[in-house]
Amino acid sequence: MEQMPYFHVSASPLAAGTVLRPFTFFNNFRDEMRTMATALEVGPEAVRTIFLADYWLAARLRSALSVGHKAASVLIETVFEHVRSQDYGDRPSRLVSAFAYPSLQTAERFRQQYRQQGVVLRCRLIDGEAFVGDMALSTPGLSVGRPMEPQVDALRERAHAYWQGVASPEWPEVLLKGRVEIVTSVE
Repeated sequence: MEQMPYFHVSASPLAAGTVLRPFTFFNNFRDEMRTMATALEVGPEAVRTIFLADYWLAARLRSALSVGHKAASVLIETVFEHVRSQDYGDRPSRLVSAFAYPSLQTAERFRQQYRQQGVVLRCRLIDGEAFVGDMALSTPGLSVGRPMEPQVDALRERAHAYWQGVASPEWPEVLLKGRVEIVTSVE
């Protein structure tokens, strides 16, 4: 039986046969995610304090993300992982999965919006599991200028909706956990 093709957007070209590595967000921001998890346990004002801290300036050295985007990304991934581990443990973690899209059109949309210099690659899941979530639920911005508690609550609700999966996601993304191989570059 033919494997379903997926489309991955890479920062650089990868040769056919290359095994796609999982997203490295957790490896790059492990300490920051632990700090954010602790702040979430303390409460929304602790999260706001983390957002405003000079902490992110030091973390900036390891990423091209802006300070505000980095803090928001860490909060989003921390909440999504917490909700997954508590209520959806059968789903693959975003922190150890490769990200792909179910169609070339969706991959192109991602490339145009987030990685304009990226390369779209056709890939296949050799063995492992795939989960389709709605990327639109994981990208809404956060603002330190607004009260944090309703923002964190809304983020938790979006995380639950993401992990439950929806029949027709607005922006489908596929988490691939296992062996993912590049088939070809898409021009």
